[in-house]
Order: sequence, then C-alpha cells, then structure tokens
Amino acid sequence: MAVIQSTADNISSMLQDIRSCKTFAPSDLPRLTILPATCYDARTTTALPYRKTRGYLNLLSERKMNMSVSALVCLAPGSEETEAVTTIDLLVRAGVKVTTASVAADGDLTIVCSRGVKLLADAPLVSIADQPFNAIVLPGGMQGAECFRDSPLLVEKVRQTHLQGNIVAAICAAPALVLQHHDLFPIGNMTGFPGLKEQIPANKWLERRVVYDARVNLLTSQGPGTAMEFALKLIDLLLGKAKAAEIAAQLVLIPGMYDFRD
Repeated sequence: MAVIQSTADNISSMLQDIRSCKTFAPSDLPRLTILPATCYDARTTTALPYRKTRGYLNLLSERKMNMSVSALVCLAPGSEETEAVTTIDLLVRAGVKVTTASVAADGDLTIVCSRGVKLLADAPLVSIADQPFNAIVLPGGMQGAECFRDSPLLVEKVRQTHLQGNIVAAICAAPALVLQHHDLFPIGNMTGFPGLKEQIPANKWLERRVVYDARVNLLTSQGPGTAMEFALKLIDLLLGKAKAAEIAAQLVLIPGMYDFRD
C-alpha cells in the first residue's frame, strides 16, 4: 500500500506541474499520461519509445523556462498601437510572460492609442512597479512617450530595470523623449524616430533600424515599420537566436529582413 500511495503522490505532483504550465495547448495533454520515468499512449497503454518520451519532457522543460522569462510593456494614452501590439504578440508567441501596465495619470486600464485603437492593460503601473521583469518595453507615439516622460514612477521603473541588469527596450519617440530626456543612458548608443534625431546627441545616434548596445543592455528602434525587427531582437536577447528564428519563420517577413537563421 505504501508503494501504491507513493506512486499516486508522484503522479498527482506531476499533473499539478503540467496544469501550472499555462503555455500548453489543450491538444497537448489528452494523448499522454505522464508516469514516473516514462510516457504512455493513453489510447493503447503502451510505453512510448524513449526518444519520444525524452522529447516530450524536453518540451515541458522548455515551456516552463520560457514562461519564467517576463516582460513589462508599458502603455499610455497616445501610445503607438502597431509598435505595442506587434511587440506583445511576438513575445507571447515566444512564450514570454507579458504584463501590460497602464501609465495613464488616472490609472485607467483602457488605453486609447494614437490612432484610436483601444487596448486593455493588465494593471496600473503603480500596482506592479515593485515586481521584477527581464525586460521593460516602451512603445512610441508622441503623446504616449510624453506621458512616459512626465511619469516619475515610469522613469524610476526604467532606471531600476537598468540598474538590475535587465533589458530596456524603447522604440520610435520613446528613446528621445524618455531615455535621452532623463539622461538614463549617458553612454548608451541608440536610434529612434528619425524626426526626433536632433534630440539625441550625435555621438550616441546610430542610423539603423534596430540598435542593441550590449554595454548597457539597451535596445532601441525607429518606428512602426521596424516593430517586427525590434520584437524579434528582443526575443533573441531574452530566449536566444534559435527561438527568434522559430518565431520569424511564422511571420512571412519581407524579403531582406533578418530572420535570425545562419
């Protein structure tokens, strides 16, 4: 009886682990029953070959690892919706745990973006400001970037993310109006919306679609048309080149766009 109870406890524990992994598609679960040291096909009750068992358990491990990587995407009235949604979508495809935070002065979770599209944030920034994230993302849009610039809480969150050694990612108007305005990266090279080039010192500006300065863990990009490249580079930084290539392969990228394959 003790052996039976121990086996039952092991199975229960493993099933709880599976249920806690939120990236599973429902179709992943019914076909296999996980038992200690092997996998069984529930339709035939025969053991699967070791190679398939190992591959399935590796998939479990990879998905749990990806979900432990987190990104905070900040939103404000007037944020550029293409940049925000593209980045959120690609990060989620890669298995990153994405949290969206409202930086609206009144804490409203419904964000009206630069072209009138409405996005619903997960939480006001004030309620999650103390939580750690592997990356913080600032979409552009003039009004949205100005809101970021004028929020002491947002500026401090960016500063703390940087000081903790995590990634700060900003696109379009955000590099000039937030990062440079507050001198958050005195030695960081960056790019941004070309129309705001004069607000970034010439010795820091790089005329590129996406710029990553590894010295300070800073990722910047230029605008809506570079949002996919920006998001894929962020996936590369968070999860590696292979994962970025996997996501790029789903997107039918325009000819010539870097797809992270050698």
